[in-house]
Amino acid sequence: MRWALLVLLPVLLAGCSDEPKPPKDPLAAWQPDLDEPIAELENLLQTLNQQKHINRVAANLAVLYDAKLYQLYLQQHAGLSGEARQEFEQEQRQWLKKRERTAREASDQFRSGSIASFIGSQAFIDETRLRTEALKKQ
Repeated sequence: MRWALLVLLPVLLAGCSDEPKPPKDPLAAWQPDLDEPIAELENLLQTLNQQKHINRVAANLAVLYDAKLYQLYLQQHAGLSGEARQEFEQEQRQWLKKRERTAREASDQFRSGSIASFIGSQAFIDETRLRTEALKKQ
């Protein structure tokens, strides 16, 4: 009897701890926060004066905005099924092609200049922000 009590006591005490229990599925709550790095890069972009650095920061910003949109897309996609899901996927495919074309056209206007990369990234960011807002309204 004492042996059983000695084995069960630590188990019972562990169950009485005040520490919060982790979520059953950590993947369900996993959502990296991209707002702070985006804000930091936007602030940094305002202080840079060398085109090479401006281009690099703008490209990194474009990636973060795209990741943020991807998170939103996945959330909305998960809530759909059947035909609505297929329509949503097709709409996103078309939009991705449009965004690529818009960024390329913007960049091509300055094809021979060092600012071309920045202009392309900025067009990419602008289109991504617009799409993010449109999805949030749906």
